[in-house]
Amino acid sequence: METEDDTSLEEEEVQSVRGIVDRSALRASSATTLTEISAEQAQNRILAEELVRQTQALEQSEAARRPDEELLGRLKSQCDELKTQRAEAEL
Repeated sequence: METEDDTSLEEEEVQSVRGIVDRSALRASSATTLTEISAEQAQNRILAEELVRQTQALEQSEAARRPDEELLGRLKSQCDELKTQRAEAEL
C-alpha cells in the first residue's frame, strides 16, 4: 500500500520529468528559432546586396539618359526653328 510519502515522491518525480521534458522542448524550440533567424539574416543580406546592385544600375541609367534628353530638347528646338523658317519662306 502506498503511503503519503510515496505518493509525494512519485509526484515530485513526475514534476521533475515534466521539467526535463519542458526544458528539452524549449532547447529544441530555441535551436529551431536560431536556425530560422540565421536563414532570415542570410536572405536579408542577399536582398540588401540585390537592392544595392539595382540602385546602382538605376543611377547609371538615369545618368546616361540625361544627355539624351538634353540632345532631344535641342533637336526639337532646331526642328521648331526650321518649321518656322519654312513657313516664313512659303509666304
